[in-house]
Amino acid sequence: MNPPRNRLDEYGFPIPPTFDDTPDRNAVIARWKGSRWVRLGLLVMLLTGALTALLATDLGKAPRKVLAAGLAERAERAWLRDDTAAALRHLNTAIWLDPEQPQLYLDRGRVRLERSDLQGSLKDINRYLQAAPTSAEGYLVRSTVWQRLKQHKQAIDDLTKAIEYLPPHEPVAWNNRAYARAIAGVDLQEALADVEKAIKLSNREQSAYIDTRGYIHYLLGNYAAALADMEHAVWLAQREAQQMAELLVAHDIDPAVARRFRRQLDEQLAVIYTHRGMVREKMGLFAEAQADLELGRELGYNPERGVF
Repeated sequence: MNPPRNRLDEYGFPIPPTFDDTPDRNAVIARWKGSRWVRLGLLVMLLTGALTALLATDLGKAPRKVLAAGLAERAERAWLRDDTAAALRHLNTAIWLDPEQPQLYLDRGRVRLERSDLQGSLKDINRYLQAAPTSAEGYLVRSTVWQRLKQHKQAIDDLTKAIEYLPPHEPVAWNNRAYARAIAGVDLQEALADVEKAIKLSNREQSAYIDTRGYIHYLLGNYAAALADMEHAVWLAQREAQQMAELLVAHDIDPAVARRFRRQLDEQLAVIYTHRGMVREKMGLFAEAQADLELGRELGYNPERGVF
């Protein structure tokens, strides 16, 4: 989900980024933003049921967009606190208010994906991509949905499109396509080339990329190379977790948001420990393998929930 896209005015209401330039609409917006009495009047109308009728008219378009933008921000904050039920509720209402805003469908698609509503997520992201067919972000998200649905070819195809539309120095889609190929068990040499490209493009070593390369080596039967990568990926992931913990404390991040970041880091470590356990098992290091696999489960490894 994107960072909040709107600022708040002195009364705490969202200020939308742009509106059409028609004078009548600008007048409506000015009154909406500048008058406490207008807001009070709308509240009274809401309580009497009259607001619904207003919002259904052309005059109501500007307030609908403002309300939808505010709800999108509330959804963002709820999502960051791991309250996906509230995020979904806010986005449902935002889309009812402003159904022609594509970003709302991408945001709701992400929330539905996190809630394992895969078909609902796919429907939303398809709607978004109809309006934004060159959005690399949309293809990246949809590729994850395809993977969860075990539709690996579609996932790889979407990641190829993401590579096409991303700036050439961006590594994420190269790594993701490498991992999608590995999960599918296809084109492993091409997958290895993809992740080497991602590592080369990245401005720092990332545990996820090293883990991807190690997993591909594992699938190719290169167990010594796989174990070396997994050992390094574990070290990198632990360092990344420590750095994040320090940042969260230093910036006094909301505890609920901090828990979300820690959970995501735990899940990343869960995947890496699981992969290292698989490699150690192939190498006959059964006690160490069992310890890694158990630690992976404790940290949240769960392919059915998308942690794989």
